[in-house]
Amino acid sequence: MVSQFHSTQDFEPLIGWELDRVTLDKYHVMLFFNNGWNLLNIASAFSHRSSDGKVDYTFDIYGDEAAQQVSRLLRETIVGLSIRRPDRLTLMFSNEDEFDVHDHPEFCSWWIMPVDDPERPDHKLSWSIWDENLVE
Repeated sequence: MVSQFHSTQDFEPLIGWELDRVTLDKYHVMLFFNNGWNLLNIASAFSHRSSDGKVDYTFDIYGDEAAQQVSRLLRETIVGLSIRRPDRLTLMFSNEDEFDVHDHPEFCSWWIMPVDDPERPDHKLSWSIWDENLVE
């Protein structure tokens, strides 16, 4: 189903997004950016490393370990992108922390989408992407 990450150019619209909220449920980790207007939904796993080495973990939604420390990223801005492995997209934040989105080959494991405002239907944002878009 999934062809993994190939080009950071696919994700350039993320540059400059500020993370303002993270929510967890049983099957997803949802990262809301730009005052909740944009959503990165993760349905598999992610990793988080800090530049000072104090944070280094992987959060697997279906795994035994459920520790996460994403509060370090709140109100930080994405300043860069990297693909160091075909199954990982690295988001680099203004505090020098790195956040890897893991791609899972057997199901739709992540997607980015705008969040509609029911009070302003004319404010609909259009850029979105998910792992099935990248199949080659």
